[in-house]
Amino acid sequence: MTGGIPVRAEVFEEAIDGYFPLRVSLGHLLARHGFCSAWVVIRVAPIMDVPGLAREAPVPLKLDTAWGGQADWLAVCIAAGGMSGRGIWRWTDPSRRAATLPEDIRLAEPAFVRGIGFFEGDIEAGALGSIASRPESKVAICSGRKCASGACARAQCWPISGCVGIMRNTDDHRRAGCDIGTNSAKSFLLIHMDSEENSPFGRLFIDGMSGLKA
Repeated sequence: MTGGIPVRAEVFEEAIDGYFPLRVSLGHLLARHGFCSAWVVIRVAPIMDVPGLAREAPVPLKLDTAWGGQADWLAVCIAAGGMSGRGIWRWTDPSRRAATLPEDIRLAEPAFVRGIGFFEGDIEAGALGSIASRPESKVAICSGRKCASGACARAQCWPISGCVGIMRNTDDHRRAGCDIGTNSAKSFLLIHMDSEENSPFGRLFIDGMSGLKA
């Protein structure tokens, strides 16, 4: 594979818990699979932000509708160092227009997710931490211009967010995600798409690109 460092990776399709803070639910996913980090795509999931609710506290039986909303698309990096990413979401309360999701955002119910899990190693991968290499892998970590020079018709690049928390995916972010040649300072996740559309790789490609094209 040209254009990056091939890394040990595993594509997965899973269900994660609701009601816990999202970072906790994704941490449970890492533990179940033995991953040190993961890049996860979530599509169309109800979310909630209950004011004053402690991280370990149970969710109240009755919820104010103003606390709820929907995540249309989230692409999240989860690792021991925390959670970051980008997304498209809306709240029931139209006055809520913050550019980031609350730190302890929760899913309002369990959700089906797709993603790529990584294993501990010595390749520095930004928000994904230090991950293991694997020469024959179809997944690589690389920087913007390096990705652009090595990508082929069967490859797709996604930006790995270096921000803290989950940022709203604006038009500028979508353009940056597609125009990788102008973002040489960023790291990217390069996925070679040489699988059938209905394979795990193919389905992840469709879900991952939907937010960039929204």
